[in-house]
Parts: sequence; structure tokens; C-alpha cells
Amino acid sequence: MRGSAKELKFYISRRETDDPPVDIYETEDMLIFEVDLPGVDIDDISITSIGEDLIIEGVRKREDSSKEYRKYLCMERHTERFNRRISLPIKVDINNGKASYKNGVIRIKAPKIEKKAVKIEIER
Repeated sequence: MRGSAKELKFYISRRETDDPPVDIYETEDMLIFEVDLPGVDIDDISITSIGEDLIIEGVRKREDSSKEYRKYLCMERHTERFNRRISLPIKVDINNGKASYKNGVIRIKAPKIEKKAVKIEIER
């Protein structure tokens, strides 16, 4: 029966952005990024640094469903490429940064670079 109140319809609901959410915080000596990437395989994630930017990119894949029939009634988990570019808010030694992946969260830690005051002499 078309148009019935009991009829289920396929729909897609999107957030304003599909980029992964990120928390950034600092400790005494580290800058830390935590990026939510649930369901993303670690082999499908790339982390690079260009200039003052940290770039996290990859792809969300859906399980191979070619062997079984599926009719989606709701689809909110997107399968697509993502690219998150974040400007580093403070100076860090990104070459000595480390990343780990646990429970769908990437944690990137980079040591802060101490800013040393340099006195500039005035010539007379």
C-alpha cells in the first residue's frame, strides 16, 4: 500500500560535516590529538604533516554484502573518503610524534618545542 503510515522509507541523514571529530589538548610537554574513527581499519588511515598542518585521511568501508540481500531502512554510517586538516595550534616536534589506535580512536602525541627567549643586543 503506497503512502501508508506503516510504510518504511529509505533515508539518509547527514551531519553538517562528515569529517571525523577531533579533540586537541596539551599537557606540560605534549600536544595530543584524539580522533574518532570507529569502524575504520588501521590500514585505511594515513597521518601526515605538511608545514604547520596535520592531515588525517582515510576511507570508511562497508562490509562486503554482495552475498546477502540487504534493504536499508536507515543509512547514517557513510562509506566514503575523509580528510581532516588541522592547523597545529602550538609548535611541536612532529618528527618525534607517535600515534596509536585503540577502540576506534586514533591518539597522536607530539612533544612541544620549548620557546627559548633570546636576548638581542642593541648596537651603540
